[in-house]
Amino acid sequence: MRTGATGGAMRIRGSSNVRISNCEVSYTLRGYRIQDCAEGHITNCSASWLLESAFYLASQTYTGDANYGCTNFHITGCKASDIFHQPFLVIGGSHNTIQGCTARRCANGGVVAWHTQDLKVIANTFDQCNLLAWR
Repeated sequence: MRTGATGGAMRIRGSSNVRISNCEVSYTLRGYRIQDCAEGHITNCSASWLLESAFYLASQTYTGDANYGCTNFHITGCKASDIFHQPFLVIGGSHNTIQGCTARRCANGGVVAWHTQDLKVIANTFDQCNLLAWR
């Protein structure tokens, strides 16, 4: 999917049983943004040349309120490359897993998490991440 640099490729809010597989996103602002959803799988997807996050489990609030954020999500076998922000970003939510994914040539760390509960980061590869330092 190619979109202009003014928006993201995908935004899903308030859904359950989300299934995204074998998709490619490139040359846009943001990749896969999933907000306040209950249970899902993002499998074997890729994102490249994005200005913001590639795979983003979002929350309506940034306060740590347990009523918001994604729960019971599995991001597996996904790839992020040349991301000018975080390859994998999780804000809020609980019982989420990032497993068997790769990130390469990204400005920030491989996984960034805020206000999460029970986030599992298992057997991932982060190569040439955290490339930029801000003072």
